[in-house]
Amino acid sequence: MLNARPPAVRPVILLMVIGGVLIGARSVRGVPTENSPSVQIEVPEAKITATDQPTVYLESADVQVVLLHILSPDADNLDYGQIFPTVNGAAASRISETRPGINGKVLRLNLHLRPGFELLPGNNAIAVKATETNGRVIAASFNLHTPAGPCRRGSRAKIIEFTALSELLHAGVTMDRLIQLVVACGVSFLPSPDTDEKLRDLGAEPKLLVAIHNPAAPELRSYQSSAVKLDDVLSLLQSQVPEANIIANIEDNGVDFQVSPEVEEKLRSAGATQKLIESARYMAGARLSPGDSQALSVSQILHLLQGSDVSKDRIFILIQQHGVNFQLDRAAEDRLRAGGANEKLMRAIRDACDRYSSAQ
Repeated sequence: MLNARPPAVRPVILLMVIGGVLIGARSVRGVPTENSPSVQIEVPEAKITATDQPTVYLESADVQVVLLHILSPDADNLDYGQIFPTVNGAAASRISETRPGINGKVLRLNLHLRPGFELLPGNNAIAVKATETNGRVIAASFNLHTPAGPCRRGSRAKIIEFTALSELLHAGVTMDRLIQLVVACGVSFLPSPDTDEKLRDLGAEPKLLVAIHNPAAPELRSYQSSAVKLDDVLSLLQSQVPEANIIANIEDNGVDFQVSPEVEEKLRSAGATQKLIESARYMAGARLSPGDSQALSVSQILHLLQGSDVSKDRIFILIQQHGVNFQLDRAAEDRLRAGGANEKLMRAIRDACDRYSSAQ
């Protein structure tokens, strides 16, 4: 019998199979599952109680404290030094504190403790990864969505209601524009098979439904760029959108065009006032490409502060992204404060000046 195995070989094969199963089980155990049910997020200032919903809509980005709850029994097997949070991809252990909670462990993130961790307009990823003493990994990621551009009205958000979205679909608004609105503003209704069917009947494409269910989905990254295009400004003007709203959009998100004489003529022909044109010109001047290493001078920061009510949030982001090219002596600080720099902005400038000094 050619296919018969010697009896002594069978136990060896059996041990190899068992060993392979055990190794496989160990490797699977160490792989984190997306959004473990034992992790919840809470935003007390926004009156958001602990929830395991992957996307949470806030009415303002002005939030200081975020709480991450890791519930028992999973929390009982965690050492405090094995819990690692991130905010928008940046390691956030230095702004966090872990304490015992009623139902497990509570991770308190103070977003204002250090510059760079504040929530930004749009989508913000708050994640945590922890390893139990037995090697099992617990992980979760939440999207804190704050209003941006045309969705922000002071401290409140203009979140899209189901009726408004239905009317936009019925009116024939392009699918790309609807996706942009959903990604930027969020929706005020809970997506369900019923809402999907009703929107599908009105012509909603699959990508719009994806945006409604998960505005931070990787395939929607191209819609998350908030810089305002010239065609968008012209379209808003022709649609008689209040100019104050257009200016707020430009100052919150910047522009992706330069204000040449030809562009200025197009804006004027569409009904733009000098105030809107000046706002676009200042934001175009502040726009720096991702690969541009140009740092900001004291004069440039003052120009932005005093130009056309450019938002301090926008200047804050520019300073974080591109740094400064000066040292913060008493004279420079006095000029910046006199020019309108608040304490939050001065903290960002001070941090950028430290980096500049270290590089010299």
